[in-house]
Amino acid sequence: MQKNKLKICFLGWANSEHVKRWVKWFAAQGHEVHLLSNVYEEIEGVTVHSLQNKVVSLSDTASRSCRQNNLLTDWVKWAKFNYLSYLKYPSYIRKTKQLLKQIKPDILQGFYIGFAGYIGIFTGFHPFMVFTGGPELLFYPKKSLFHRIWVKFAMKRIDFLTHTSEEANKAAIELGMSPEKSKFMHIGIDLKTFNPHIDPGNLKKRLGIDGHPMVLSTRGLYDAHYNITTLIKAFSVVVKKIPEARLVMKYHSALEKNKFVKLAQDLGIYDKIVWVEKVDYQDMAKFYRAADVYVSLSYTDSGAVSMLEAMACGCVPVVSNLKNMREWIKDGENGFIGDSNDVYTAANSIIKIIESDEKKKTFGLKNIEIIRTQADQEKSFKALEDKSYELVGIKN
Repeated sequence: MQKNKLKICFLGWANSEHVKRWVKWFAAQGHEVHLLSNVYEEIEGVTVHSLQNKVVSLSDTASRSCRQNNLLTDWVKWAKFNYLSYLKYPSYIRKTKQLLKQIKPDILQGFYIGFAGYIGIFTGFHPFMVFTGGPELLFYPKKSLFHRIWVKFAMKRIDFLTHTSEEANKAAIELGMSPEKSKFMHIGIDLKTFNPHIDPGNLKKRLGIDGHPMVLSTRGLYDAHYNITTLIKAFSVVVKKIPEARLVMKYHSALEKNKFVKLAQDLGIYDKIVWVEKVDYQDMAKFYRAADVYVSLSYTDSGAVSMLEAMACGCVPVVSNLKNMREWIKDGENGFIGDSNDVYTAANSIIKIIESDEKKKTFGLKNIEIIRTQADQEKSFKALEDKSYELVGIKN
């Protein structure tokens, strides 16, 4: 029997791979999907609308990010990222209201409370479903009264929250969200893109590390979330034992890159680090297949999608002792876990993996099976589609 088709408006960033996966999946099912974004990028099968008066493209933002950094520009980036961007939200709200009146969707969906939630609640549109990223529940409310007040205010006006971890789900409920309106529903991993059969080709040769053990980080270059300082210090311990090891820093944002470059230089390991900024999303599977270790010593997370992508490719994680990480990783069974600031535990865990082909193989096979059975994108998005029908009031 043919499914009922929905008209969906989605609030999110057009340059987010997670947003792209969501909207493209729903569009592929035959739903009419509109993406309302503050950054413009064409997405096949999806109608993208700009929330800005001037259409800001990805090339515009890329050219700005390539300008030389200094301490002042680093601070401005930090302030803009954490607070100044909210000054544009009133105009985003007005534009979103206008577009919702024109499009007349069945449901409003969104990514992150701090963006979609803060904008969507003021449109008065229902049903409104938001997928949370984690930091807006697990980090910002603890650090900032401003964010705590706004998150609680927004959640009262959101019809349903979905999360990448049980920890985030619990945090939402503790902040006042009704348990009936909050659930762990992961967006899953695209197993056609991320799997152990991917050929990394000559990636390591192109990176200049052919024949070297590879440690991979995919986190943003700022300490508040991702604790890059401890990672670099831990790697400096690793190379004392394994001088041929190389750290590949694949980053999506570089708020404090200058700081970490200087730290690496001070520790005498700058030449053992490869800094990689822009990579096509599909090519990330090659990085995971080429790496011996995936490492994340973050202070906060909510079931890192990049870690699950790495696991799907058979990579072995070394990660922080966070509740949501323990939902996927059993210490000493399919990866290693340690306190975020424990330099030597992280370093020793990385060394164990590099030095043991047996651990790499055994742990890798376990991780491939975990993702195949528990985080298949097709199953995950189907569950989110079912929830969307339920919220709209359509039986399918």
